[in-house]
Amino acid sequence: LKKIGNLSRSWRVCRRITREIILKRVLFQVFMSGELSQERSLTSASGYVNYILQHKKIQLPIVPETCVIAYSDSFLKLAKERCDHRVIDIGSRKPTEVYFFRTDSGENFCAVSPQYGDAMAVTTLEELIALGNIAGQQQGSRGFQNFLSLGTTGHPTNKETPQLRVGDVLLVSRALSYEGSSSHYADADYEPRADKRLLAVLRGILSRRSVS
Repeated sequence: LKKIGNLSRSWRVCRRITREIILKRVLFQVFMSGELSQERSLTSASGYVNYILQHKKIQLPIVPETCVIAYSDSFLKLAKERCDHRVIDIGSRKPTEVYFFRTDSGENFCAVSPQYGDAMAVTTLEELIALGNIAGQQQGSRGFQNFLSLGTTGHPTNKETPQLRVGDVLLVSRALSYEGSSSHYADADYEPRADKRLLAVLRGILSRRSVS
């Protein structure tokens, strides 16, 4: 029986190695044929999200138009204290919890707290877009239309002592992108700029609070 068990384990190992060799050979042939490029991916966010929803048997709540991507734990804590909510997890190896909040005013919204890093940020955004599209097809809704990111950002300076101090308020009109993901979504000379109407609204709020 011991010999049979050893043979069985050896056979399973051989099958796994054979499958890996075949998969690598297929990927190599696809790569050499030129079919693998930046314009074509072997996977898709919608395919992944569909798989997770079916595998975990998740029934989607009504998806609102606004989703907050929050890098601040305090925001999620406050929202959970003040609003009724439901949470679903669309993560595979690690949790990706999407909170669906219901407010008394009827202005419902979602919130998610992603992992840090530009690649993980854009992966989360792609999955949320796919989730909204899937919900839109199922529910006849528009899905997510607005994404609001709350969190931290860099402060580039060539001075030893930064001009900004902790607690200072900075109203940003444009940004510089030095990470490695944005170039796959925009031209190299693209300069991110804030919406002029939103800037005017924020200036008005800060002015009324005597923040200059």
